[in-house]
Amino acid sequence: MSFAGDLRTGFTGDVERKDSATEKLNKAAQSAQAEIGAVAAHAKDHPSATAMSALTIAAVAFLAGYVLGQGRRETNRWDRIW
Repeated sequence: MSFAGDLRTGFTGDVERKDSATEKLNKAAQSAQAEIGAVAAHAKDHPSATAMSALTIAAVAFLAGYVLGQGRRETNRWDRIW
């Protein structure tokens, strides 16, 4: 498959700048810091909603652990005693 016909039209776009890994990492770190700041500001403005969210997440995690633990439980009662 040849794309020679496409190459004759010439270059009409801009050269895309390739960021280095360090620049991408710095950009990701700045984005993460901005998100953390937004979450902290929301938690400061709405402490009761933050506490309720944390309590709900803890309850769901506890229930999930309990259900998963019950699934691994021995079915024979006497095996657990001895």
